[in-house]
Amino acid sequence: MGLILSIVLVIAVAVYLWRFMFSVSIPNTPKPLETKMLSPASVALFKVPVDKEAAFLMCTFSLLGKLVEVDGCISKEEEEIVRNYASETLELSGKALKMAMMVFFQAVDSPLDMKDYTERLKQSFPEDVELFDKIISTLVAVTAVDGVVSPNEDATMRKVALELGLSEPGYLRIRDKYISYEPVLH
Repeated sequence: MGLILSIVLVIAVAVYLWRFMFSVSIPNTPKPLETKMLSPASVALFKVPVDKEAAFLMCTFSLLGKLVEVDGCISKEEEEIVRNYASETLELSGKALKMAMMVFFQAVDSPLDMKDYTERLKQSFPEDVELFDKIISTLVAVTAVDGVVSPNEDATMRKVALELGLSEPGYLRIRDKYISYEPVLH
């Protein structure tokens, strides 16, 4: 019974993500959240228009899920920093917080890769370097929380930054704010 419920949940989330990522209309699926999810402070910080909040949240939390999984597991510290980012920085609560965390965990098993999410961000927020800087800063902060940044994590963050149009020096500037050492080799 638990396995069937898990499969149904994974399918529902996959359909929901697919609908947001590719703007495909699928009959008999729930409409995307049409209510404002981000607080006024978050909107001011990230400058995300209301009509693009869902794309921002889905892509950002999917990237976070994919990134923390690069080193093989999601640590309790990484989970906690993502939850704090959602509840404190973005001021998500209730259903929006639950959805963000569900997207975070489901991204690990999603067939989509990070490039799918960066492409969606670039479509939704063309050339918004300031927003992309903030997203990369979040990825770096979450990755650095466990005290070790593997070469794979560093390479993945660099790749995402470059895909979003940031320069190599721009990525290094952001990374060096959070990591005061060279990545540790495993």
